[in-house]
Amino acid sequence: MTIGTNSIFDEVMDRKKALQDALISLKAEQSRVTSPLFNKLDTNLIALGGWSMGGGGAQLVAVENPNIKAILAFCPWIDPAVVSPTLLNHNTPILIFSG
Repeated sequence: MTIGTNSIFDEVMDRKKALQDALISLKAEQSRVTSPLFNKLDTNLIALGGWSMGGGGAQLVAVENPNIKAILAFCPWIDPAVVSPTLLNHNTPILIFSG
């Protein structure tokens, strides 16, 4: 599933909330009888990814949701003024692409 942003001015916390909402929507499709995804998803194997602030947001979701199995962060960004070890403290494996 891919998602877009509501605004180019969305910050990392907005991206985190959007990813959390996407997870809720996707899991709901698993159980909605008229969904083309009905009973076709393994909701125990969820990975998240994102570019820039989306990659930062994916990491923040992993802090709150230990059920996330992997994070793919493409050039992840979180405001250096607010980032801390606690903010990124999770046990989810993460693959970071950056350049």
